[in-house]
Amino acid sequence: MSGAALAIVVVVVFFLALYLLQRYGDLWKQQRLVLLGTLLSWYLCFLIVFILPLDVSTTIYKQCVHDSSNRTGSVAGVRHITHSEASSFPHSSHSTTKVCVEPWSYIPDGVLPVFWRVVYWTSQFLTWLLLPFMQSYARSGAFSMVGKIKTALIENAIYYGTYLLIFVSLLIYVSAHSLWNHTWAELLTIGITAANTWGLFLLVLLLGYGLVEIPRSYWLSSSHVYLLSKTYFKAAKMATEKAAAEENLADVMDEVADVHASVKYNHFLRKCVDTILTKCPIEYQEEMGRNVETSHGEQNVLPTKRSLFNLHKKVISAVQRHRQTQVQWLILLEEAFHLEDVAKSKSSPLRRFTRSFPLAHHGWIRRFIYTPTVEWYWECVFRQGFCRLLAVVLCLLSAAVVWSECTFFSTHPVLSLFAVFIQMAEKHYNYVCIEMASFVIILFMCVCVYSTVFRIRVFNYYNLVPHHQTDAYSLQFSGMLFCRLTPPLCLNFLGLIHMDSAVSHQDRIQTSYTSVGSTYSTQTQTVVLINMYNAPITQKPLSRNTECTKKHAKMSNPLCYHTKCSNAVSLFPSLCQIMGSMHLLSFISDGFYIYYPMLVLLLCFATFYNLGSRCLNLLGLYQYIADDELASDLVDEGRELIRRERKRRQRAEEGQNRRWAWKEQYGVQGATGRTRTGYTELNGDQTSPVLEKKNDITFTRRDGKTEEEQQASLLQDYSSDDGSQNRRSAGGRYLSLSPPLKGIFDDV
Repeated sequence: MSGAALAIVVVVVFFLALYLLQRYGDLWKQQRLVLLGTLLSWYLCFLIVFILPLDVSTTIYKQCVHDSSNRTGSVAGVRHITHSEASSFPHSSHSTTKVCVEPWSYIPDGVLPVFWRVVYWTSQFLTWLLLPFMQSYARSGAFSMVGKIKTALIENAIYYGTYLLIFVSLLIYVSAHSLWNHTWAELLTIGITAANTWGLFLLVLLLGYGLVEIPRSYWLSSSHVYLLSKTYFKAAKMATEKAAAEENLADVMDEVADVHASVKYNHFLRKCVDTILTKCPIEYQEEMGRNVETSHGEQNVLPTKRSLFNLHKKVISAVQRHRQTQVQWLILLEEAFHLEDVAKSKSSPLRRFTRSFPLAHHGWIRRFIYTPTVEWYWECVFRQGFCRLLAVVLCLLSAAVVWSECTFFSTHPVLSLFAVFIQMAEKHYNYVCIEMASFVIILFMCVCVYSTVFRIRVFNYYNLVPHHQTDAYSLQFSGMLFCRLTPPLCLNFLGLIHMDSAVSHQDRIQTSYTSVGSTYSTQTQTVVLINMYNAPITQKPLSRNTECTKKHAKMSNPLCYHTKCSNAVSLFPSLCQIMGSMHLLSFISDGFYIYYPMLVLLLCFATFYNLGSRCLNLLGLYQYIADDELASDLVDEGRELIRRERKRRQRAEEGQNRRWAWKEQYGVQGATGRTRTGYTELNGDQTSPVLEKKNDITFTRRDGKTEEEQQASLLQDYSSDDGSQNRRSAGGRYLSLSPPLKGIFDDV
């Protein structure tokens, strides 16, 4: 199985990242470079999460071989472990083979250091260079590639200038508090340390929210009453956002229409106007074409090229937001209808799940496995207990993470629960338990952090929307966050299980993630392992270079001191060039790195008592809180909106059933609107009512409306999609919804 586990994980994680990108992005319409950058950033971050448990088990196996070699008195064995021949140790002696069993997922030496180096530097290139540039490029309103690149360079000059100012400030601090001479590698170390520190800052904020919200969401989702109330609340908010998006789109289209009418076809800006028109919805394009044909040559002020840039940017944003709200509204309606069907089916004596509206697609799973009977037992019987059981398990995991975050710095005694479990499994060399425990821990932490990233919504500039509705800016922003959060997340995980020497202060072999290589002097046979903070881990001076080693080992802020010794030969780039050295900045290594993760406890309490949601409510960004009066009003409003949409769909379905019955009764001729007995049927483009003869066939309606009133109501539902120039109505926030029954909602 040498390397097979690594290859399997690499392939599986790639398809996982591709599936998520396909779910949130549009693989066929969005720019290829945007999709490639987002896919690569997600892929690398997910890959780190799945490969790190294999690195942990491989490191424990190497430590076993190292300890066994020391017991047998083999000094050369230490050198082999440090470099690339650890696989020879299980065959060096019979006793070693019995003690140290090679794990099934063992990865040969030399593979993981190169792998981590490629993954880390690629993710850093994406998060600091490519993705910010592509964000500006995608949002630019320029009409040419050169113009987009110019705009992106100008915007990123401000972006990078801010980080340069932070880096210079840290550099001044280090220069004032240290005695060593700066080299390029040391300056690079400071920059990487700053990046990891910023990532740790974001990590704790997102982790504290996810540790509470994820278990609580599963516990609350076991209650259909809660889910239905929250869905009504979201429907009321979405109706407002949908109406606002439609009004904003109408305003932008008015501006486009003015520009379209003022810029003639022989003008040099006409090509830019045509480009803007291609980004508009089809119905608006047709309307503008008709208006230009009927216009009498009114002269408007000609736009400038810069104003066209801004208009192009506004059109792209308005159209994207309009599509998002339309899709989200439809998804929300389906969710609300499903929850209402669950509430009705609970009291059904038939024990079959009954839907108000039939599904558009019936796959083989629903036909043979997830039948209406199975669905009834799941939704009405088992789902509640399963969600509560899962919530309890996740709550215990959250408590273990919080406890370990607050106690991981204690090594004597070991208080971190994860470190205790890993050390117990290490004593018995149970690699399967080690890998499974590591995978579950880091996966849970990643779910808490990444799910928070997917839930973050910064007004309407950043919002991940499923069903292919996420724009390029939001996709790239999520990729940047993933690349910045994953390295400190993994380092934090290694600290929780005491596999990081900066936390455990133990003389042991480091993982390849925190110890990329070693430094070996051929003349002195001195082996020095360098950890992620560039502190010496294992020192075995055997000759005259001991003085040089001790000199640099006694430095208050130890660097990769092997570079100071003239006889040292670097076999691999040390980790001071990979992960940074927090010991260079004492206030980070001795204070921030140790005590800042404890803030996760305060963030958990704040999330538990909904302090963040209450603050957002005060700012006008309403969040659902069960005991809030404003939330109750929005729930009632959303319930009424869903009721109206349900009635509208029922009327449309009844009309379809009526037409189907007509075709069944009178054949093809009846479908065309002409029958042998004088009947006429209303087609989609006709306005005349259906004539019915009671002695032949009778159609009854539950609401008692005439067919003419029904058709008028159905046509009014789509009035917002017509090609009129002024698409806003007096209804305001309920623009796209069907009108209420007369005399009931006159005060809305």
